[in-house]
Amino acid sequence: ETQPAKVVGGDFYDFVEPGPGRAGILIGDVSGKGVPAALTMARLLAEFRIRVLEEPSPSAVLQALNTAQSSRQTRGIFCTMAYVELDVATGKLRCANAGHHAPIVLGAEDVWECGHASGPPVGVLPEFAWSEGEAQLAPGEMVLLYTDGVIEARQGGPVGEAAATALEYGEAALMAFARSRRQAKPKEFAAELLGKVGAHCSPGVPHDDCTLIAMRYLGP
Repeated sequence: ETQPAKVVGGDFYDFVEPGPGRAGILIGDVSGKGVPAALTMARLLAEFRIRVLEEPSPSAVLQALNTAQSSRQTRGIFCTMAYVELDVATGKLRCANAGHHAPIVLGAEDVWECGHASGPPVGVLPEFAWSEGEAQLAPGEMVLLYTDGVIEARQGGPVGEAAATALEYGEAALMAFARSRRQAKPKEFAAELLGKVGAHCSPGVPHDDCTLIAMRYLGP
C-alpha cells in the first residue's frame, strides 16, 4: 500500500524474483519530492531490475546501485532503501539496509526488527560496503517494510522539532499495532495500518509519503 503526499511522490518499491526459489522486495525513499525525485526513482528502479539478476547478495545489490547513483553526481539527492531477499525453501531472510527503517518480523509470539541500517543512504558515499542482517521465518510469519512517512505522520499542532516529534504516530504505535494484528492477512494489515495513520493525522493529512509492504511466508 502506498499513499503519496503529493501528486509525484518520492517513495518507491519493487518485487523481483532474482533466482529460482528466491523472492526479493525493495523499498526506499528519495530525498526531496516532485519531478527530480521521480526521475531519480525511475533510474534507480531500472538499474535495480538489472543488478538484482547479476549480484549475489542484497549487500552487493546496494553497492551496485550506490556506484550507479554516485556516478551521476546528482547534487543533494540520495535514497534510503532496504532490500530483503527470501529463500522460499528454507525461510531464511537476508536484508541490506542503506539508512532506512529496519524491516519488522511479525512472528508467532512477538514482533522484532531485522536488518538495521548498516550505513548511509545510497548516493552519499561513492565507495561503501553495507553488511547484512538475517532472520529465520517460520511458515505463517510475516515481514513488514515501510517508509518514514508512516511513523513521522503527525497531528496538527505547534511548530517546532520537539513538538512535531511528540505529535508523530511513532515507532511505538507501529510496533503495538503489529503485535495486535500480526495474524491478519497482509492486505488487511496494510490497509488498517494506513487507516490508523490517517486517523492520527485527522483532520489533516500525512505530510510525507506513506508506503508499507506486508508479506507473509507460507512455507516451501
